[in-house]
Amino acid sequence: MPDSRATHTIIYLSIAVLLLLAAFALIVTRIPVDDLALGRMSRLPVIRLFISPNSVALRAERLYLAGFDLVEYDKQQAVEYIREAAELGCAPAQSALGSFCVSGDGVEQDTAEAVKWFRRAAEQGFPEAQYNLGISYMKGRGVEQDTDEAVKWFRKAADLGFPPAQNNLGLYCLENGREAEGVELFRKAAEHGLASAMHNLAFCYGEGRGVEKDPAEGTAKPRNGDTSILSSTLARFIIPKRARRT
Repeated sequence: MPDSRATHTIIYLSIAVLLLLAAFALIVTRIPVDDLALGRMSRLPVIRLFISPNSVALRAERLYLAGFDLVEYDKQQAVEYIREAAELGCAPAQSALGSFCVSGDGVEQDTAEAVKWFRRAAEQGFPEAQYNLGISYMKGRGVEQDTDEAVKWFRKAADLGFPPAQNNLGLYCLENGREAEGVELFRKAAEHGLASAMHNLAFCYGEGRGVEKDPAEGTAKPRNGDTSILSSTLARFIIPKRARRT
């Protein structure tokens, strides 16, 4: 009997400890991101043992959103939050940090560092980062110029429905003998309201490039200047003005 009571006592104590640890982990996941003294605790290995990957992802998202809330007031603190979210694996934060490295806004300008963060987000399937990585390769900014690699990343972003990538890929197709494919890409981007794609679609109709010539259709589309020339976004990185989620 004594052995039985001791066994039951050990079991009850073990259950109590597990419940306490579960409650503690729940409290940690609810720490507000602006409470830096407590927030840093979530990095301790002993706490990480009891926090699920989803909890880390939630904290990363909160840091990312908090960073953009601060951009107008304290850019250095905003970038610190976004960097921490990026280091936790948040793809939108990684992409945003790369953009800040390109612009030098709130952080030292460093295009090679930008490429590093664009790549991390791009490999997670974040289309804005895939587009910016394509721009980096196309322009040779922070990485050796490589048109094939640029087109690869534009296509990945275009396949995910990202209009600027669809427009850039359309330009590449138009200039490399795949005019019909270029027209379809312009059309997809134009249907999302991208002005440069509307312009390029009008150009194709007006000139009969990849589609039957139709001057009326060429002038009916909203246009950005002279539709006798193509409108390119190839030289432009996207710098986010607000938080974007996957």
